[in-house]
Amino acid sequence: MDYARIQNFTNFNKKLFKFGLVGCTGLAIDFFITWAFSYIFNLNFIVSSGFGFVIATISNYNLNRRWTFRGIGQTNKSRFRAFFAVSLTGLILSSVLLNHLTKTLKIEEYLSKVLTVMVVFIWNFGANNFVTFKNRPKVIHPSDIV
Repeated sequence: MDYARIQNFTNFNKKLFKFGLVGCTGLAIDFFITWAFSYIFNLNFIVSSGFGFVIATISNYNLNRRWTFRGIGQTNKSRFRAFFAVSLTGLILSSVLLNHLTKTLKIEEYLSKVLTVMVVFIWNFGANNFVTFKNRPKVIHPSDIV
């Protein structure tokens, strides 16, 4: 194995680990916001959960952009929209998969949750690593050449 392949493998694993840590902070934020909006502000639990998801997604985007995928470039609206779309797709995938595992396949709820979290983690990391935060080549404007 040559040095470049080892370096790429190491960088990939670092990103994967950092992405997981950021996801844990997002989980904590999501749960805290859901709890606060439900129990302190007496909002409906589902509405509170929606607020938790949105705030955690914004936090995860910023942490991933600045730490996990550092050096990718400045934030922009299209990158944030892509991140949010990946997260929302993950939420939908999680709901569908969890329902299928528990209701159709009759797998115990917490085992279903663990399996679902693993699948959605792979989805979220893959989509964000290879699409949202893909290192795009800099576009050279003709005036830069002169």
